[in-house]
Amino acid sequence: MNNTQLKEAACDDLTYAKSTLSLIINNDVPFDTHAFNTVEGVVEQIDRALKNVASISTEQADTRNEDCKVFSGLDLESSLNSVLGTLVAIENISVIFESNSLKVNATALIELIASVKMNMESICQHIAARG
Repeated sequence: MNNTQLKEAACDDLTYAKSTLSLIINNDVPFDTHAFNTVEGVVEQIDRALKNVASISTEQADTRNEDCKVFSGLDLESSLNSVLGTLVAIENISVIFESNSLKVNATALIELIASVKMNMESICQHIAARG
């Protein structure tokens, strides 16, 4: 795929993932095992986007986009990995939740998911500007 196709594919995956997270944030998905399964699907979407971002060639990019920093000085791939790490932590909480050894504070997790969604919006904007 060329850079344009890779950027479009990455943005499509992230847009789908953001929409899916919105279902949890807006209480369209009950915060139980279903929400955790939904997060698992989002992780898969972001992982696909990360692979596309990693494949974008910067050889032809002009210098202002080459060192594209999203937040806290992280590049796109590091920013996506940070988002993935947060979602994987939420998945790990689901394992404890499903074993009934943890009472989940749904509000705190929904706020964390909303933060991930906002970060993904910023990442998607930077992907569109890259390459």
